[in-house]
Amino acid sequence: MKQCTSEHVPFTDYKAAIRDAFSVDETFQDELKPSWNVAPMQGIPFVSEQLREGELVRRLEMARWGLVPVWSKDPKVGARMINARSETVTEKPSFRTAAAKRRALIPANGYYEWQKNEDGMKTPHYLHGEDEDQLLGFAGLYEFWPDPTKAEDADDKWLVTATILTRAAHDARTHSRPDAGHHP
Repeated sequence: MKQCTSEHVPFTDYKAAIRDAFSVDETFQDELKPSWNVAPMQGIPFVSEQLREGELVRRLEMARWGLVPVWSKDPKVGARMINARSETVTEKPSFRTAAAKRRALIPANGYYEWQKNEDGMKTPHYLHGEDEDQLLGFAGLYEFWPDPTKAEDADDKWLVTATILTRAAHDARTHSRPDAGHHP
């Protein structure tokens, strides 16, 4: 079976839904458009927590789905790092720093898993909370990758990337490694 390869986000005011569900204090200015199928290497929202003047602040930010370690020479490596095993993130060099310093909550209201049929074809299965519109939060990590082709003071010098953590499955009918999730 394949790893989770897409998220499902149908809200019309997705930013407000995330802000309300996860008690977000700060959001970015750009519009956040919902999507029925977010694919790897596309933009995904995430919630981070930062300590500022003794206060914990939750921020809604955007990242490219597929973590690129800060030491990587090529950002294309992120295509292979859309998911990370929660049991080993503190051991793997690609995820160790982010696991220690940059944890995230990645909101979605569901995701698709592709199950191989007897005839070799794959069928998508939509997995979601009890209510199809319920907002879920997947455990994740984020990282900053410095683009060596950009000037040090360039606004787009740093690429923000993220990965979704997976865990051992309790019920492996669809996927042996489901996302590590949180239900608000």
